[in-house]
Amino acid sequence: MVATMLGETPRVFLDRGDVREALLSILDTSKILWDDAIVLDGEIGKNIVVARRLGADWFIGAITNMDAMEITTPLTFLEEGKKYQATIYYDDPKLNAQTNVGIETHTVNNKKELKYSLLPSGGVAIKIEPVK
Repeated sequence: MVATMLGETPRVFLDRGDVREALLSILDTSKILWDDAIVLDGEIGKNIVVARRLGADWFIGAITNMDAMEITTPLTFLEEGKKYQATIYYDDPKLNAQTNVGIETHTVNNKKELKYSLLPSGGVAIKIEPVK
């Protein structure tokens, strides 16, 4: 049931060329069974931030209620001494596109924090993979 994580029908995303490959990459690596799962932050009725690991890759998801908020996520759960690439998929209403999904990449390690803004009823998806 991977498609249930999408805010639209899969067809909307697949028809959009600029996020198609990124979305297919996430869907292809998203699994039902995880090697590890951690609740990083959250308050009932307000927000939740969860990290899940499959092999060496981590997937972080964050959502909020009707309030916008700033979230800071320490990456202390990553293996010490390794470099990772974080690909962040976030709501960006400034984009002139049907889905308004912005994409950023950052090099991170276990001493870094990711800071991001959640729009009202918004969310973020992050894939973190080791740099090879």
